[in-house]
Amino acid sequence: MLIVFEGIDGCGKDTQIELLKPGLDFEFLRYPTRNFGILNDYLEKKVKLSSKSLFHLFLADIADGQEKLKQKGRPLVLSRSVFSTIA
Repeated sequence: MLIVFEGIDGCGKDTQIELLKPGLDFEFLRYPTRNFGILNDYLEKKVKLSSKSLFHLFLADIADGQEKLKQKGRPLVLSRSVFSTIA
């Protein structure tokens, strides 16, 4: 089972995920991950990137996590996915 909470920063995704914890045993994955150094640098305001470059980095981050999405077993909860990234 895959459950995705989409939305902009500060819209309550983390709050909803916390409310889900007592009723469901799940694995959690938050995007963006910290797997891409340049993306981390952008998020920490160390570098500036064009919107096109930023978009591609966020999509690469999501693509990098696809193997985890294919795992069977416990439900997987994502904080963000493709739609929030595109927005």
